[in-house]
Amino acid sequence: MKFIWSILEILTSLLFTLLLKTALGEECSMVFKIDNKTCTHAHEGNKSMSWRTKNICTNLTEQQNPLCSSSNSSMCGKDLRISVYDQQLFSIVMKNTFRIVMSQCCAGCGRCTVVNEVGDTMQYNADILKSSDVIFPVIGSSYVNKIHGYHFLPVYGIPSSFYFSIKKSNSKILAEVFLSCLNLWPFVLVCCFFAFVSGFIVWLIESKSNHKDFSKHFPAGLFDGFWWSFVAMTTVGFGDKVPRSYVGRTFAVMWVLIGIALCSLFTATLTTKVILAHAPSNPDITGKQVAVLKGRLHDMEAVAHYGGMVRIGSIFHTMLGIDEMIDMIENKTVTGFLIDKNTGHHFTSRIKESKYQHIETKMKRIGLIRMGKDVEDHRFSCGFMIREREDYELFKSYIDNNNLALHSCNLARMNVRESMQDPGNYMFDPNGSLLLSVLCYCVLVFLVIVCAGMLMEARKHFFQQHDDDRTLFRFEVSR
Repeated sequence: MKFIWSILEILTSLLFTLLLKTALGEECSMVFKIDNKTCTHAHEGNKSMSWRTKNICTNLTEQQNPLCSSSNSSMCGKDLRISVYDQQLFSIVMKNTFRIVMSQCCAGCGRCTVVNEVGDTMQYNADILKSSDVIFPVIGSSYVNKIHGYHFLPVYGIPSSFYFSIKKSNSKILAEVFLSCLNLWPFVLVCCFFAFVSGFIVWLIESKSNHKDFSKHFPAGLFDGFWWSFVAMTTVGFGDKVPRSYVGRTFAVMWVLIGIALCSLFTATLTTKVILAHAPSNPDITGKQVAVLKGRLHDMEAVAHYGGMVRIGSIFHTMLGIDEMIDMIENKTVTGFLIDKNTGHHFTSRIKESKYQHIETKMKRIGLIRMGKDVEDHRFSCGFMIREREDYELFKSYIDNNNLALHSCNLARMNVRESMQDPGNYMFDPNGSLLLSVLCYCVLVFLVIVCAGMLMEARKHFFQQHDDDRTLFRFEVSR
């Protein structure tokens, strides 16, 4: 009986090995199963170890199939030594991607050991390189095949960024709108100059034959021409003064077309300035002090790309580092801070935890909001550094076969809108608080005008009554 049982175990082991090799072949053709709730951020059934680097390999070992052979020369038959950069971009996503590849492609035969858990994202020394078979997450050029002698497998592109800054008050928004209008005075001055030149030309043409609309005398005639030119430029056309000669009307047609172009430029410029002033916070970081997390080279480059001055934090930890940058904003050391979209999602998902709720409270107290910076850098990607070619090919086959699913899943996860993203506060939005401020200012101006008018009317009535009394007194005296 024992002999028969031993024979069955050997046959089962051989059958399992045959099925494993058939499933793998030269590549991993397993299909990534999309879970809309967890996706690439947490693996179904293993939520408790999603963010714990040390538990990645522990979980794989606990699920080890007893029929696996350790003599297999492929990735699935050996103990992979891995180094993980815990505070790097896509850290959590890459941990779960690695675990999914190992568990699905190796059919329960994947094994690994975490040999280095690195906090400093800029630390690449000889000890880490010599002791590792797989290193991740690593930021590298999307167009290179090797980094530090390792095969580089790019997985996720560098995402766009979020810029966090203090929300502008309603009074500041209204002041910026007003100042934006006043700052267009150079353009208005140029338009008036063109109208002045055009008025002079039309006066020269019309003053000889059209004395009714354009005076023969230079000062009065020039003012008539300027008035007609400015009204025509704005396409208002009162019709109180019109050129009547053929030459004058031909010139009028040309000037109206020029006036339409000038007014369109003025309107477009004014609209742009008003929209920027309406923004909940100024998204332009040119020349401003902007903080970034320590070790995030891609964030530093993004700030430099947008023209900002980089201030680097001092903490190698996402949540604590962001807390530090919020303090820098509150202390007016920096204007805002910039983080990538993936880190932003991680931050907003963990801020609800009890140990980080003080950060959320602080953000609400100082009125911190976020704005999108949509320029993506496709030159760099986040991926794996893999020592052996056969291991690289297995990882690459899985990533290539499931590229669309992995990327769409990760993008859908990052595109969730959180409450801290302010939708904007527009002047005529009936649901916005800014409209109430505008109405209050309008009512105040209305009351000032009414009071001023009533005072002027009362003054006029007083002096009229005084004049009537003096006239009556003189009449009585003359009698």
